[in-house]
Amino acid sequence: MPRQLLLIGLVTMAAVQAQETDRPIDLWRLLQHRVTSEKGAEYSKQLQGCEIPPARRTFEGRVVSQPSASELIVNVDNAVGDAKLEFDHAVKTVKPGTVVYFEGVVHACVKKPYMLSLDVGDEGVAGLDSK
Repeated sequence: MPRQLLLIGLVTMAAVQAQETDRPIDLWRLLQHRVTSEKGAEYSKQLQGCEIPPARRTFEGRVVSQPSASELIVNVDNAVGDAKLEFDHAVKTVKPGTVVYFEGVVHACVKKPYMLSLDVGDEGVAGLDSK
């Protein structure tokens, strides 16, 4: 079972600060700021295995590309894509620009260019149909 976002040191601070405005995009931007900071490597390690966003909320993004049958690159806050959604099965072809809503478990963070890779399941993504 993945660790919950609100139970981890630095991640807790990010979640609390983002909840002040109660918008998932604010949490996304705060995570980006932390991952790309001087202590980003340490923060990235703590972030891995966390379910985001907390409290059964979802991030909103637009599909940028589909590099494989089981991956989508999504623009949450960057037109070239800053989220990689990874399914454990193939999904139907998704057109760029399709709006998706998602939650997932972080399994990798890239500092430059910023990208969070999330394991997602069908129940964690809305806006597309799986095969």
